[in-house]
Amino acid sequence: ETLALEGSSGDMTSEKALAKKIMDHFRGAWQDAIQELNTLVHADFSGVSEALAKEVLKAALTQLLLYYTRFVEVLKQMSPDLLKESVTIPSIMYEIKKFR
Repeated sequence: ETLALEGSSGDMTSEKALAKKIMDHFRGAWQDAIQELNTLVHADFSGVSEALAKEVLKAALTQLLLYYTRFVEVLKQMSPDLLKESVTIPSIMYEIKKFR
């Protein structure tokens, strides 16, 4: 699947800048966000079922991983040099496994 980008090179430069900004934000916040999600899900489902809370958390973290994987694929096509600063997918998977 090829990323089709239309427009001038200025558009591409601004898209790269935006992608870098998103990646930088994610890199700085992802671990805390996963921990906060864990806390919120367990608080919201504490009266229902621990098993249900784990399933909801697992589904949410799976979606996070899928969206991040798609983002990395877009970065590869847009500007592979941005990947040097990205969080690796195995790093995310390692953190996710802590919540199982």
